[in-house]
Amino acid sequence: FAQIDVLVISFIQDAEFVGRYSAISRLLLIASTFGSLSASAVLPTASRVFANAARQRFDEIFNGALRVIFSIGVTAALGFVVLARWIMLTIYGDVFADLYPFLQVGAVYLVFKFAVSVLAMVLTSSGQQEDRARGILIGLFFTVVFVLLLVPRFGISGAVAALILSEFVLLSCFIFTLRAHLDWRVLAQTLLSL
Repeated sequence: FAQIDVLVISFIQDAEFVGRYSAISRLLLIASTFGSLSASAVLPTASRVFANAARQRFDEIFNGALRVIFSIGVTAALGFVVLARWIMLTIYGDVFADLYPFLQVGAVYLVFKFAVSVLAMVLTSSGQQEDRARGILIGLFFTVVFVLLLVPRFGISGAVAALILSEFVLLSCFIFTLRAHLDWRVLAQTLLSL
């Protein structure tokens, strides 16, 4: 599912375009796995607290994890913005060096992806896998729609925008599902401080 955008793009663009876009998306996907790993570390504790403790305690752990992982996501995104040119040169060489601005813009994806990883963990630990699956399917649908609408018109920048927008849709689905567990005041403070 993580590469559905590349699959759809391969039907509407040539191999060179797909290769250039894949160079960007692959780096972003690799960086985003750290958010998933971090959230996975919290999953057993969150599941145990959800099963054995009061809802307030579960919400505290959830909101704390969201703040931490979201902060890491913002840090990772800023790191990608600063190091984008060096990353492209080091990993892919001069041929792909001109793609670094797209990697910088795509860094926004990391912020959303890190937050999604925590929300997905909360949905799993609280027994809401059906809601998680529904959100993923909605995200996949919008990925295809965004790719088909934006890539033919805007090229690689459209592909990067589709990647970011589809992750934002998934984030929105998860937030809507977990809205009762969110501490909106703390989340707003985190966003403002970041």
